[in-house]
Amino acid sequence: MKQKSVLLMLTFFLMAGIAIGLVINTQTNWANHSYALDAESVKNAMSSEQFSVAENSGKIFAKIAKDITPTVVTITSEKKATVGGGFDEIFKKFHKNIPETGVGSGVIVRADGYIITNDHVVKDAEKIQVKLSDRRILDAELIGSDPLTDIAVIKVKSDKLPVAKFGNSDLIEVGEWVLAIGSPLSLNSTVTAGIISAKGRQIDIIGDQYGVENFIQTDAVINPGNSGGALVNTNGELIGINTAIATTTGLYQGYGFAVPINIARSVVESLIQYGQVVRGYIGVGIKDVDATYAKAVGLDRAQGVLVESLTENGAAYDAGIQEGDVILEIDGRPLEQRSDLQAYIAQKKPGDKVTLLIYHKGAKATKTVILKSKDGKTTVPAIHSLPDSEKQKNGEIGNGMGFEVEEMMDESGGEPSVRVVRTSAQAEEQQIYEGLIVTRINDKVIHSLADYQDEIQKLKNGDAVVVHLITTKGGSKIITAVEVKK
Repeated sequence: MKQKSVLLMLTFFLMAGIAIGLVINTQTNWANHSYALDAESVKNAMSSEQFSVAENSGKIFAKIAKDITPTVVTITSEKKATVGGGFDEIFKKFHKNIPETGVGSGVIVRADGYIITNDHVVKDAEKIQVKLSDRRILDAELIGSDPLTDIAVIKVKSDKLPVAKFGNSDLIEVGEWVLAIGSPLSLNSTVTAGIISAKGRQIDIIGDQYGVENFIQTDAVINPGNSGGALVNTNGELIGINTAIATTTGLYQGYGFAVPINIARSVVESLIQYGQVVRGYIGVGIKDVDATYAKAVGLDRAQGVLVESLTENGAAYDAGIQEGDVILEIDGRPLEQRSDLQAYIAQKKPGDKVTLLIYHKGAKATKTVILKSKDGKTTVPAIHSLPDSEKQKNGEIGNGMGFEVEEMMDESGGEPSVRVVRTSAQAEEQQIYEGLIVTRINDKVIHSLADYQDEIQKLKNGDAVVVHLITTKGGSKIITAVEVKK
């Protein structure tokens, strides 16, 4: 049977289910068989160094599981579906909209309730619920999703939740140990171990010309229901979001695939900040360079990505890149396959500049490219007003200031501004609301997010702070004060 890549969503229909049989042998004493080695025999068969490594690995895995499992949740999504086949007419009157329930996983990425998962876990869902590690079940809302990476963000109304620690997926190496944590087959908080088997895998499951496939491949056991769960390294850092398996049966057969966290994180931050994915595009159609093409154009080996087509007036077109050029590097990073370029660009925004090393007709040249949005703009949209209308009841957000801010780029090309995007009841009592621009903290003029962060890091619990703000329309000034609560 031809092997195919299958998304991991575990779907239960009204008239179908899963039965798991647990068989316990109470009569046979398996330990008496000659092939069942006890711990002491295993230890004697190994060198002291080998045993120490194995023992320490187990302890490391146990610690990681203990630390990370509370940050991984079970997600249940429900959407309406109709009975297929001949049942449509038979049950038309009574079963027009039959609930279809799916189970997946998610990872808490912010203490105030933001959770990352896969787009296919929550796609078209009319109801989403999250089961936390402490067994609480909370309703969730969809913040946004990105089918091009199969990443989505949902939010529950809770605070002080345990949060996963982000790693750097650019630094991972094939052969490193990893743990997969999720809810396979509805078995909550399941932990499996394996290694990174490959990087940069393209398995053609996105189904869009702009799809970003640069998967981490692992042999850690992943099954339906693991979708959206955590792939972590031995430092306990989140390096991927489990997404798919290679299978001919629908269940684990050896390899799973995860979205690298650097790609997923940029999507999450964009969805939370803008309410949509704000992504830069380079405007090229590309493919891998094979050995024959490399020989034909004079490259010493197969490397880089071949530009097959250009978007007219796109970023690469404007930079003077031509069809037939080979892109060898981007910002000093060698490119071995097209997924390397796609993954790097996917983390950039319109207006960002990248430097390309191009091989053109036997010579190398450097090109600076200003990325554009899909519709040709080099600006980012205004900060999204967060959909969660419930405010925190205390000032324990924004490093104790009682409000959170984001840096917003000026679409007209002017200086960035620091805008309030989330407030507590304490802040609103002091006339601080979403949408206001912070211009000064005490005597410090605020031009950027870095200015703001530098100033508030100096503050201590109980300090009273003067805050200067202006409105976005009309420029009305507001001067108020808040008490820091850290």
